[in-house]
Amino acid sequence: MRMNKDGLFKIMQITDMQEIPKVSPDTMALLEAAIEDEKPDLVVYTGDQIKGYGVTYKGKGKDLENAVAKTINTLLEPVTKLIYRLQ
Repeated sequence: MRMNKDGLFKIMQITDMQEIPKVSPDTMALLEAAIEDEKPDLVVYTGDQIKGYGVTYKGKGKDLENAVAKTINTLLEPVTKLIYRLQ
């Protein structure tokens, strides 16, 4: 664990976005703005990020697995962008 130059360690919690495969542009804009403004040292996703009971996730096997993976990857993009900028 590394402290920032102020000697602090900022944690951002993101919870219960309840998204579908076509992630809302509003969700992405909010995530990007919050991460950019706060510049957290650690981001923790808790709760239900996926709206699993939605009709867009119906199906079984690889199609369902791929849809869930795509949604999770999309929701992680703002965090991974920040990580790469800080390296």
